[in-house]
Amino acid sequence: IINGGTSTFMMGEFLVKRNISVLTNSMYLANYLAENGSNQVTLPGGEVYRKQGLILSSFENDTIQYYAGKKMFMSAQGIGAEGIMEADPIIVRAEQKLMNRAEQVILLADSSKVGRSSNFIVCPLTKLDVLITDTGADPAILKKIENAGIKVILVSAKEEELANTDLEEY
Repeated sequence: IINGGTSTFMMGEFLVKRNISVLTNSMYLANYLAENGSNQVTLPGGEVYRKQGLILSSFENDTIQYYAGKKMFMSAQGIGAEGIMEADPIIVRAEQKLMNRAEQVILLADSSKVGRSSNFIVCPLTKLDVLITDTGADPAILKKIENAGIKVILVSAKEEELANTDLEEY
């Protein structure tokens, strides 16, 4: 399960090398995977939000309730003591629905999002299993996140070092 966002879209180049089932609300990621790989790609029903490139439903009972996934990869506007944050209440609701369908929640957030707040709380830190961020993140905030029981994985922003980072298990 992969929500829409720039960080999660970047997973596309790695996902096309696999043969997996992907549920995503990102039109951009779905299109990329469909054109470049052999993954099974599923989009939930809802309205197209062109600006964000998302398909979202404001209805409680939509097709998401029929899916299950081992992992959910998500992005966010921010993460801090309050939890995972977003700026739009419809996006918050969509992310919550997707999170409820996954066994493990993994947040992909560049260092500028660590310690950053936004308008709405998607979930408390207790719902997050893993944070993957870059080495530019504030170490004091990362320590608080780790103390909340979340595995923190730091990757270098340098492309050659990123290629040597073992993220295979994720």
